[in-house]
Amino acid sequence: MISYVPGWNSYAYDIKMRVKIDEFNRQDTSFIQTRDLTWNVITNYVVQRNTTAAVLHQIERESFMQFLASSMDTSRAIVRRFKHVSVEYYGGSQNLIDYISVNEPSIGIVQKTAEYSNIEGGMGLFGSRCRQEIGTSNFEPASVGILQNNKLTAPLNFIR
Repeated sequence: MISYVPGWNSYAYDIKMRVKIDEFNRQDTSFIQTRDLTWNVITNYVVQRNTTAAVLHQIERESFMQFLASSMDTSRAIVRRFKHVSVEYYGGSQNLIDYISVNEPSIGIVQKTAEYSNIEGGMGLFGSRCRQEIGTSNFEPASVGILQNNKLTAPLNFIR
């Protein structure tokens, strides 16, 4: 579950989860590398204006498992350990959201993008985007146990 209270001038949100995973050689436990994976959990979620109510997103466990399985190769010679997880929130202003929606690819054959300007006497965009990171937290041993037993992530060889 991901929860946040929208800022007064934020109209849409992106939420990303960053996962750091250490990889080791199974035979001699020597360190190989640290993987820094980024999962785009929510993209361009438009929030209701003039609300102070928290926004809740239920994230399916299976989606996270699919992300991990598609981000790493399976190898019996490698074991993996979670280092930490962090969550980043990005809030965009109304001008930024309007610009993104105007320049989305069309369904038709012609892919000409519209010109967009909110600058008097000029061409371009004046908008804003804010980033807030919720610091790193450790992965619970019980969660690692779930990864070890899930059909998608068991071949990734996670250890506690």
